[in-house]
Amino acid sequence: LEVSTNLGNLPKKEAIHEPMYDVRRCLVPGPGEVFVEGDLSNAEARIVAALCGNKMLLERMADPEFDVYRWTAATILKKPMEGVTKADRVLYKEACLALGYGMGWLTYMRRVNDNAEHTGVTITAYQAKAVVAAYHRLHPSLQGWWKHAAEKLAERGVLTTGFGRTRRFFGRRSYEGWLDETHKEAIAFEPQSTVADLLNRGLLRWWKHHDGMWGRLLLQVHDSVLLTVPAEKAAVAGKLLKRCLEEEIIVNGIKLTIPAEVSCGRESWSGLEKLAA
Repeated sequence: LEVSTNLGNLPKKEAIHEPMYDVRRCLVPGPGEVFVEGDLSNAEARIVAALCGNKMLLERMADPEFDVYRWTAATILKKPMEGVTKADRVLYKEACLALGYGMGWLTYMRRVNDNAEHTGVTITAYQAKAVVAAYHRLHPSLQGWWKHAAEKLAERGVLTTGFGRTRRFFGRRSYEGWLDETHKEAIAFEPQSTVADLLNRGLLRWWKHHDGMWGRLLLQVHDSVLLTVPAEKAAVAGKLLKRCLEEEIIVNGIKLTIPAEVSCGRESWSGLEKLAA
């Protein structure tokens, strides 16, 4: 499945449908300990919404029960939320995860169909084009954000995040200069960089105040962190970790706090259960 030694690449989606791929079960806590994982909820999607000035979507996402993938499918298909099928949610989840970064219909179709073995959902070229077009009608402000990134590339080839992290882009531009590979990299830069820096800032707070007393850091995977914690301290450690990871930031002039979901694995890294907030 993966040619990698990165623990974050251990199969997760495949494991849901085929137990033989659930190798996360092989990673178990030590005697008297449990795993506690903190995950920044829909982090990139929230930052993309802020970069686009989509306050309506951010307000909806503030509801912990809100399912952005189901809502996207229901809105575009003009269905009630309860009428959204599993196949609908699969198609529009993939759309939410990728189309905001400039993906075209062909790559979107391939991504959906590559996962069909596990999801049971396939899509034709005609359907893929329709989903992409509908997604952009639902989120017209995406184009404005992309245009801003293109202007920065044309100006100096430099983009800077709200945390002050700067990146210079050296990639060649196509003749058209719109949604070429360098432009797509520039679009993805701020959401992905902001999430990584936000998590790292939370990890520093944990390291300074709690590491070694309430648990130990084991692993970071982009927008999540894994700890090993004495079993009797799991509830408190989970709350402390949540407090460390949640920080008010400003993105595109919008104040935003990305919630952290905290889970516990008593037997292994597989099948984590949510801890009470």
